[in-house]
Amino acid sequence: MPRSQTNSMFIQYVAPQDIINIVNKLKSSSGQDGISTKIMKATITNIINPITHIINQSLQTGIVPDQMKIAKVVPIYKSSDQSKRESHVYTINVI
Repeated sequence: MPRSQTNSMFIQYVAPQDIINIVNKLKSSSGQDGISTKIMKATITNIINPITHIINQSLQTGIVPDQMKIAKVVPIYKSSDQSKRESHVYTINVI
């Protein structure tokens, strides 16, 4: 296999229905943008085409808009032992 293909990663485009299914499965909350899942679920059919386009452009170009790079990192400790807390932690990204 040529070298350029061995180091490549291929990601399929997302379809609008894929995004709608994900949004409809979201639990009640709001993200860093302050938009509640209730609002997202109510408006997703109106905004699905631009959202799908942005996601697919990001996958195609490898460029992610800065506003989409925000995540909340929450530490989950493996042990309640205070002496082990720093080295025994899982990090969970809430995107």
